[in-house]
Amino acid sequence: MAVRPHLSDRYQHILKATIQHYIATAEPVGSKTLVEEYNFNFSSATIRNALGKLEKEGFLYQPHTSSGRIPSDWGYRLYVDELMERQQGVTAPCQTGGPLPGHGANNAGLGCDASRWGLFRTAA
Repeated sequence: MAVRPHLSDRYQHILKATIQHYIATAEPVGSKTLVEEYNFNFSSATIRNALGKLEKEGFLYQPHTSSGRIPSDWGYRLYVDELMERQQGVTAPCQTGGPLPGHGANNAGLGCDASRWGLFRTAA
């Protein structure tokens, strides 16, 4: 697994706000948007610099030179693993009793993952 660089609280807050805004709007996120909608106590230039660092570290990318930033796969992973607020009533990952019938021991967690992501369909 790749070593994840440590992000200060400021960078974590900016990354979290960027990802949340992108999830809500599906539009690249710029520094001005973050200042106006998330009430950061620093300038848009400071946020632009932070977005640049987060892009350099691989958490965000910029689809066009003049556009805002979009989360990368690594940025989403950090968000899900460490920044996303957990909801009440959400259970821990399921435990399986073993591999799926007829599929060997190498896929012991496959049924759990597939059912969690809605990959099994049932007849209506």
